Amino acid sequence: RVGTRGVNAGEPQPYVECASCHDPHVDYNPTFLRIDPSGSRVCLTCHAK
Repeated sequence: RVGTRGVNAGEPQPYVECASCHDPHVDYNPTFLRIDPSGSRVCLTCHAK
């Protein structure tokens, strides 16, 4: 099982949902990603390498 962390609070979360990686309320980012995707940062925010 992969441990996850909340994007906003940095606290352990038992689940991953769309809003874990995407923020639907931003208009400056076409993918709505909360984290810059370069260097696998999106994945490594929650997943250990």
